[in-house]
Amino acid sequence: MISTLASPTPWIRLRARLGALAIDRVIAARGVRWDEPVEAARGRRLLSRRTRRDLAAGLTRLLADAARPRGLSPAAPVPAGTVLACATEIHALADALRGPGPVHPAGVARARLLLVDPASVLYAAGSRRRVRSELSAAAVALSPATWAPDAGRVVAHRRPGVSVRPDGGERA
Repeated sequence: MISTLASPTPWIRLRARLGALAIDRVIAARGVRWDEPVEAARGRRLLSRRTRRDLAAGLTRLLADAARPRGLSPAAPVPAGTVLACATEIHALADALRGPGPVHPAGVARARLLLVDPASVLYAAGSRRRVRSELSAAAVALSPATWAPDAGRVVAHRRPGVSVRPDGGERA
């Protein structure tokens, strides 16, 4: 369980914060390895209500910004047409992040990467289908049930350091 992990040291928390983008990419791909202190600290941060609320607010702000005419701004430009066409998926992801239920850190990491990574499909002039697909995949990845035993992924709600074999058994 996450609550049984020792509290990270200030140094570990600093490393997790400074390497957030790279660590989020790893977590989005395979989940959190709770036996790795920096990853565990980042995983805890991703699961916090504040982080989830801030990401949901950022997605809502993205929609509002796309609906306004673009003036001079230091913010990265977004393809407004694509963002507005994907409003339903963006709202669904924001609602899932705001929800009271448990979430998987990989889904939160995917949502965060969509919002803050300059290489994200949200900031590229790409296909609306791909943007919809990525938004939907992030929303699905939020559910702990979607990270059931497969492909040796580390499951967030199991004991730290224990991964799941493809056949459903555990290995240390």
